[in-house]
Amino acid sequence: MTRPLHGDGAVPVPQVVLDSGLRLVTYDRDDRELDEKVRLAHNEAFAGNWGSEPRSREDWEKATTDGRNFRPG
Repeated sequence: MTRPLHGDGAVPVPQVVLDSGLRLVTYDRDDRELDEKVRLAHNEAFAGNWGSEPRSREDWEKATTDGRNFRPG
């Protein structure tokens, strides 16, 4: 998923209060354990969507967290 952060179509990111037990963290390229948890959650969340297939760890990293459009900040 992508979101315009500036220019046409950009809107401020709303402030959100997280439920207890949840936390929002900045992505750290060295934290591959968290990256793996996000991949597994993504696979589970999209399992019932037509045309969606689970992503292997290698495919996830290539297309997502190591992709040229990924901005961890």
